[in-house]
Amino acid sequence: MKCIYCGSEDVIYRKFHHIWECQDCGESFDSDERERMTEEINVFFSYAHDDEDFENGAVVVDRLKQLIEEKSGGKIKIWLDTYSIPRNKDWRELITSGIVESDRFVGFMSRKALRDPGVCRDELGIAVGSRYGIISCVLLEGERTLNPPAEFTERQWIDLSDWKKKRDEGEAEFERFLNDAADELIGILRDPETLRFNHEVKKLKESLGISAVDEMTRIDELLKFKMTGRGWLEDRINTWLNDKNGSRVMTLYADPGAGKSLFSAHFQFANPNVIAALACDSRSEEYSQTDKITDRLAYLIALRLPDYRRQLMHILTDKSTLTKTGHDRFNTLIATPLSRVIDGERSAKLIIIDGLDEAKSGALAEFIRSYHDKLKPYIRILITARPERMLRRQLAPSAEFSCTELNLDDYAEMNDADIRQYYEENLEDLLKDRHGRDVFMDRLVEASSGIFYYAFTILPQLRESLENGEPLESMTFPKGLNALLLETFLRKFGEPDASGSVEKYNAFVREPLSMVAASPYALPLKTLQKMQGWTNARLEDFLRSLETMLDLSGGFIRLFHKSFTDWLNDSKASAAFYAPQADGIRSLAAACFKAFEQGADEMDTYELANASRLLRSAGMKKEYEQLTDSSEYTSALENLAKAYADDRQHERAAELYLEYARIFKEKCENGGDPDQANEAVWGNIYACDALVDMLDYTAAEVAANAALRIAEKFAEKFPEDPQMQRDLSVSYERLGDIAKARNDYSAAEGYYAKALEIDERLAEKYPDDPQIQRDLCVPYIKLGVVAEARNDYKAAERYYAKALEISERLAEKYPDDPNLQRGLSTSYERLGDIAKARNDYKAAEGYYAKALKIREKLVKKYPDDPNLQRYLSASYERLGDIAKARNDYNAAEVYYSKALAISEKLAEKYPDDPQLQRDLSSLYNRLGDIAKARNDYKATEGYYAKTLEIGERLAEKYPDDPNLQRDLSVSYNKLGDIAKARNDYKAAEGYYAKALEIREKLAEKHPDDPNLQRDLSVSYQRPGVIAEAMNDYKAAEGYYAKALEISERLAEKYPEDPQMQRDLSVSYSRLGDVAEALNDYKAAEGYYAKALEIRERLAEKYPEDPNLQRDLSASYQRLGDIAKARNDYKAAEGYYAKTLEISERLAEKYPDDPNLQLDLSVSYNKLGGIAEARNDYKATEGYYAKSLEIRERLAKKYPEDPNLQRGLSVQYDNLGDIAKARNDYNAAKGYYAKALEISERLAEKYPDDPNLQRDLSVQYDNLGDIAKARNDYNAAKGYYAKALEISERLAEKYPDDPNLQRDLSVSYNKLGGIAEARNDYKATEGYYAKSLEIRERLAKKYPEDPNLQRGLSVQYDNLGDIAKARNDYNAAKGYYAKALEISERLAEKYPGVPMLKDDLAVSLFRCGTCSADGKLSSEQKAMLRDAAAIWEELYKQTGYELYAERREDAQNRLNQCSEQGGKNMEQKKPGFFARLRERIRAYREMRKLVRMLKIMEKTDRKLTKAIEEADELVQSGETDDEE
Repeated sequence: MKCIYCGSEDVIYRKFHHIWECQDCGESFDSDERERMTEEINVFFSYAHDDEDFENGAVVVDRLKQLIEEKSGGKIKIWLDTYSIPRNKDWRELITSGIVESDRFVGFMSRKALRDPGVCRDELGIAVGSRYGIISCVLLEGERTLNPPAEFTERQWIDLSDWKKKRDEGEAEFERFLNDAADELIGILRDPETLRFNHEVKKLKESLGISAVDEMTRIDELLKFKMTGRGWLEDRINTWLNDKNGSRVMTLYADPGAGKSLFSAHFQFANPNVIAALACDSRSEEYSQTDKITDRLAYLIALRLPDYRRQLMHILTDKSTLTKTGHDRFNTLIATPLSRVIDGERSAKLIIIDGLDEAKSGALAEFIRSYHDKLKPYIRILITARPERMLRRQLAPSAEFSCTELNLDDYAEMNDADIRQYYEENLEDLLKDRHGRDVFMDRLVEASSGIFYYAFTILPQLRESLENGEPLESMTFPKGLNALLLETFLRKFGEPDASGSVEKYNAFVREPLSMVAASPYALPLKTLQKMQGWTNARLEDFLRSLETMLDLSGGFIRLFHKSFTDWLNDSKASAAFYAPQADGIRSLAAACFKAFEQGADEMDTYELANASRLLRSAGMKKEYEQLTDSSEYTSALENLAKAYADDRQHERAAELYLEYARIFKEKCENGGDPDQANEAVWGNIYACDALVDMLDYTAAEVAANAALRIAEKFAEKFPEDPQMQRDLSVSYERLGDIAKARNDYSAAEGYYAKALEIDERLAEKYPDDPQIQRDLCVPYIKLGVVAEARNDYKAAERYYAKALEISERLAEKYPDDPNLQRGLSTSYERLGDIAKARNDYKAAEGYYAKALKIREKLVKKYPDDPNLQRYLSASYERLGDIAKARNDYNAAEVYYSKALAISEKLAEKYPDDPQLQRDLSSLYNRLGDIAKARNDYKATEGYYAKTLEIGERLAEKYPDDPNLQRDLSVSYNKLGDIAKARNDYKAAEGYYAKALEIREKLAEKHPDDPNLQRDLSVSYQRPGVIAEAMNDYKAAEGYYAKALEISERLAEKYPEDPQMQRDLSVSYSRLGDVAEALNDYKAAEGYYAKALEIRERLAEKYPEDPNLQRDLSASYQRLGDIAKARNDYKAAEGYYAKTLEISERLAEKYPDDPNLQLDLSVSYNKLGGIAEARNDYKATEGYYAKSLEIRERLAKKYPEDPNLQRGLSVQYDNLGDIAKARNDYNAAKGYYAKALEISERLAEKYPDDPNLQRDLSVQYDNLGDIAKARNDYNAAKGYYAKALEISERLAEKYPDDPNLQRDLSVSYNKLGGIAEARNDYKATEGYYAKSLEIRERLAKKYPEDPNLQRGLSVQYDNLGDIAKARNDYNAAKGYYAKALEISERLAEKYPGVPMLKDDLAVSLFRCGTCSADGKLSSEQKAMLRDAAAIWEELYKQTGYELYAERREDAQNRLNQCSEQGGKNMEQKKPGFFARLRERIRAYREMRKLVRMLKIMEKTDRKLTKAIEEADELVQSGETDDEE
């Protein structure tokens, strides 16, 4: 055994894989590939014929054909024009098809063969396109003599340029020479490179999902036509292509028929710089899908560029490549590998997009506009298209889109010259030496009106006239298309006789042509042939008689253009050739009936599907009745409809079922019996099902009501007939399904209740009928679904349990019935849904596992049933949901991947089924959610982008379907969530705006649909969250107010709907959050109280719903936060205790739910925060320890969950803060080090997550604080510098995020504190100035944010302290005055916030004590008195001792004040001011702790705020009683 690639004998057979593997080249091959080495090969020989005065090597070519065929034993067959083209045949068409159908192409190179223009050059061009480079070249003249074109220099060569010399040496030598050449050529034709190419192309097709190269079919047709002229156009394109500063894109616009595609087809093979040509097709969906465009383009480039092909194959070995979408996919598959294999210093390369206007949507144009600049500048794009307004607007040149426009209308003179040249070249032999030829040409060109298609069409007529010797001056040309068609038909079929008819046309063409024109669908060629009773030859004669006027693609026959149909139907325009549609319909109807008379089983699909409609349309009443009375026909029609339904061709299925129903409905109207009524009902029911699958609810409702009317009539007429009662029940069910799909649950419940009443009565009467017992399950299931949608889980469970009881009984009794087994799996699944809704994941998993077991058995038994495949996918999806809810992301991903594998196959097999496409979209969303939970935002975005692609496609295809439009809005929201998680608020805002736009339209269009109204409310909340994150509280409040307005209206309209009530509570809570952020605690408390009222009511009504209980806990927690902010620790503790009670109960009931366990941890933290605020560190530590225990357990159980790992890090921070507060720096450092270890790991794993990067910065700050507290300033500076590096990077990346900008100012302050501690005031001032610049900018941008205003006040204080330390009291007073101005404004605006009152008192104290000589002015004394009064008021309000101590400080300072002031004080207490500065530094450190706690609280609401207490501790260190 030898390797078929390299010939090595070192080959090993891998028995398990059934392949041979070469140990030298590493390639592998199977038996099929090996057999190809000996199978038949068809080879095209291209060569130039000998001239009279010069031999071009024809003798060599002819003899090599004979030798190769002999030596290969006939296994290699040579196509040679002298042998393969029959006389009087179209040689150009046969040559083109010969090249395309051959396996290999051999070009024999001579000067004549390479002449341009020339037939051989055309053949070579076609070969390059159709064989994509797998061509071999034989030199019949020396290489220098030939100077072959660049596109052939890298092909396989055989040099036979000395053949004449060998021939002169004698016949024997010449024969030996040719024998050697034949052997060499056989070796090349059997070259493993061919196998390699075929193998690579096959793998690329499989990897990229390429079904066929449809472009070549169209191009092959175009290449049959000779291209004339257009040299000027080629020059302009080449000039643009060679201009290194030229635009990236050129658009060539021209009207229909101008020859754009013909030019494109020839240009792409004449120009070696073309690397791909994409021919658009209006029938293909691919041009509306960005990733499919990328894949198709990559495939086409790979066919032409071998180096790129291998690069691409290497890239595709990474399975994650095809999970990329959009720009990432384009860069990976095309832009990057192309830049590696193409040398930009050489000529530019070109991609051609032909017929862009034929792409179904604007997606391809948008693709070009968005992606063109991702390619290197030397890779250009040429577009040909009709000058449609929308397209021109999309591709209009702009600063972002570098494009050159070329419009053929602007070159009318050159275009006319090309048409003239076409006529001259094709009529030269007939016009030579004819008098008046120039005038004749002028008239002909003028009649052509710049349309090449006119010239192609009229040319045969012109030649015929000229061959008949008709004088040029007497020849006339038709004006317009109608005249041209008439003229064409007259020439083809002759003039009408005296009666005005054309015998040949009437006898042979009129009827079949009218049938083609009148057919409601494309008429299969075989059907037309059968109907006419033609032989193959007769069919060919008919097709030949009409030639280019017919479209014969895909085995069907259509008229080439609608204008042709219009002409045939216009008696005045078509005259004797008039073929009205009515005649065609009657002929088709008669033919279908004739087929029926021979037996329904003799009717083909077209006849069977259209017979009844055509007979009815033709008014053939007698034949129609005979047809529809035949059970043989109606059964065949029903089976055909079912076949379409099984194949998920819903539109065709619905159409045929409705026709079937109509047939039997007509019989019922004329009396009818129950059996006929039953058929009419079920025809409508099945049509309804197909229409629902298409999401066409309006048409479905019409079909369901039609079924109901028949069922009601016959159920009343035959009350004892169970089938009639059953039909009535099913009709009610279908109407219920449509109402439910429209979210009209009341109507749905009403219909289902009517169905249930009937089914219960029948089940009681016929207990042994399995079908009737099974029917009873259906309304139970459907009523359960309605109850579940209303959150009435108890009622839903009751209904599902009844269905399960019946299903288990039937499944046990009839184990081989797949429908009964499937019904049992559905009952298990529904009960699982209820358990999941209650967070009882163990029970849910049990039910889902039972359903899965049944479905796996069914799929194994019935592998070709798409519905069973879909049910199996749903089972995997649900088990994935359970794993995800438990934060077991690995297990969830496994389940979702199994479901995805099934959905992808189904979606690929049934691309027109919107439900299957939706299933696929749902799974991409779920996998995206998993990636998001892991903080893998890149992967998440990839999945969501796939969902978006499907959503956009379906929404465009079904613009009136609210569910598909809603799906699209969900996709936009998902991508917005990712952008938000990355802190890319601008992008998030953009996505949310798109979602909002869709939902506003849906809500306006469907004002009575509560879910669409609810969606709108949610969509207002999302941009509100963005505005809140950007501290734009006014905008946030506006959005939340809009959401509230809708929520209030829905809650009032649907008082029994728990979801609507819950939404209202969320709206109140959101507005409370904004009020809290603005320190408007009174307003916040009001909103939170309203939310609490609703949640208490819901929790009481639905005690089994863990989500509603959790909502109640959250409300208590928020009210606790407000009480704590007011220093009302007792009230806060009360609220937090209630939160804890609920959290403990839920955590105990659902031990496997990580979120409920985390809630319990948060509750402990909240109570710990209260204890910490009271300085009860022992109690604090106890609460934090309990929280830590939970978080360590969760982090250990879910090591891949970044959020739970982050939660553990936060908990270590909490404990570190307590240790630091106790001055236990060793313990604090230990906790902070543990937190740092986690943060570093997460930051490294998720470098794109700004929150995790921010966490790392906080950990460095914490450790820096410990080092500073120990006076280890070098270590502290090192930590702070690391934090600064992160903060600078984040602030630069997210300039619109106020929190990250604020973080940067904190980092500058930290380093400023180190410089200050070292008395390096210049450096300190530099850092503080940088911080001030940031805080001034933020305060100006967000004037309504009290925290940012307060931060600015603190910064002025910092700079005032530095100025004071440098004895620059004037500067210090200036800074303190600015701080005081802000503090006064905030205290006045938020009078109920103790912290801001305390800030005001501190500012007054600072300003009041800032004196160089210790003397205080009367104004300063007044400030001290005001500060003392504020602290007195705060002490009375809160009873907090530190406020009393601060009041005493201010009072003592006033009492101790004298004219000597500070001078005396310094004399009495040496070093007083040095100690005071040290105390001020301590104050600043505590204030920084306050800021850090606030930042941490912003990052995670689970942290304690302990801010006011820290402020009080700060002030206590400013003075002491003695001083």
